[in-house]
Amino acid sequence: FFGTKLSSIEIHKKVKNIVSNAFNARENTNFVIQCKKGSYAESFAKGNHLSVEYCESKLDNFLNAQNELKGRDIDE
Repeated sequence: FFGTKLSSIEIHKKVKNIVSNAFNARENTNFVIQCKKGSYAESFAKGNHLSVEYCESKLDNFLNAQNELKGRDIDE
């Protein structure tokens, strides 16, 4: 996403690696990483001086709704 004009991105809790230059925070000081508290994305953001916004994952919400229909848990 380096060089794009994104203002924020949601990173799922299962993401375990982000390359250091994935986001160009120097050009966009208002850039926000949206993630779950305690996730790798949170550690990455803080370690790279990026803003963090805690959120419920839209993907989790979607998968939970789908799995409720099937009677399963998302972490199965």
